[in-house]
Amino acid sequence: AFASVRKFDGRLTRELTPSELGQIAGRAGRHMNDGTFGVTARVSPFGPDLVGALEAHDFEPVRILQWRSRDLDFSSVEALRQSLQQAPQSGWLARAHTVDDVIALENVSQNPQVRALASAPAAIRTLWDVCQIPDYRKISSHDHAELLGRIYCHLMSDSGHIPEDWLAAQVAHSDRTDGDIDTLANRIAHIRTWTFVSHRSEWLADPEHWQARTRDIEERLSDALHERLTLRFVDRRTSVLMKRLRDKDDLFTEIASDGGIYVEDHFVGRLGGFRFTPDTTSADIHGKAARHAAARVLSDELGKRAARLLEAPAEALTLAPNGEILWEGAAVARLSRGESPLAPAVTLITDEHMPAAEEEKLQRHLAAWLENHIATLLKPLVEL
Repeated sequence: AFASVRKFDGRLTRELTPSELGQIAGRAGRHMNDGTFGVTARVSPFGPDLVGALEAHDFEPVRILQWRSRDLDFSSVEALRQSLQQAPQSGWLARAHTVDDVIALENVSQNPQVRALASAPAAIRTLWDVCQIPDYRKISSHDHAELLGRIYCHLMSDSGHIPEDWLAAQVAHSDRTDGDIDTLANRIAHIRTWTFVSHRSEWLADPEHWQARTRDIEERLSDALHERLTLRFVDRRTSVLMKRLRDKDDLFTEIASDGGIYVEDHFVGRLGGFRFTPDTTSADIHGKAARHAAARVLSDELGKRAARLLEAPAEALTLAPNGEILWEGAAVARLSRGESPLAPAVTLITDEHMPAAEEEKLQRHLAAWLENHIATLLKPLVEL
């Protein structure tokens, strides 16, 4: 479902075109399986013409393609700039908008030290390679240009490599998993810069080491960010759930075919026979709130199950070798020591959610079933 039909295209925020909507909607299908599309409450419903175009994949043809010359002139920085601004020769091509690497070239080349080093074609080609490092941090074009200038000056040194100690210091800034969501997201953006750099093998003395190092940091930061986002989502769900419980709102509770109980799509435990086993992994306030909501439906469900067992034929019950009475594959009672070996007691396996009246009926019913079962199977012994 579409939560928004607007996007920022690098210059301005605008409405998505029908073809862009079609590209996004097309992701709902998988291989040979059809998908569906719609909108959330924050988006106005699509009109019939747009729906028809999306379903039929009927869009206006693309008439103009953006283009940038790949024949770059590295004889000087100015020549490189001019070759990047070259206009296309075909009428159905338009010169591409100025993008990050061109902006970086303009800013970095203002540095006097960079201009002095970029005096030969090989040096200018290296400068252009450095300018293509993505600006993951998105702090400012000036800060990005300053970082690129430092990298370029290192590469133009006698070693031709980025110094190990300087790179280690840059990477260390991101090697922490504490902080809030924004802090972690900023660190991920920072380390991705060095992940990109580490894959320019000719720039480093030990590229494999730095590839592994930056990948490890990025993975740990991503895991930490995922945990923070999950906690924020759970906190919001918990506050909504608690409010609805206080207001005595009806919550959507589902009992799956395997006995799993879900409250507002949150798994809270499993019902086996007449006993509810809570989910021990949901020990937080959200899990407790959801289990409290589940208690409202457990009593009704157990009452219905009790009625089904009371009406079931005797053959629906079995006595297991371990002394448990089974019904529909679940233990509903167990045998314990009684008045005699041929008259064991029956203990119902249930909990506080079972209505008292149904519990008494089940107790009498199962005791009578067991007495009849023993009398049938062990008739010679009973008659002694």
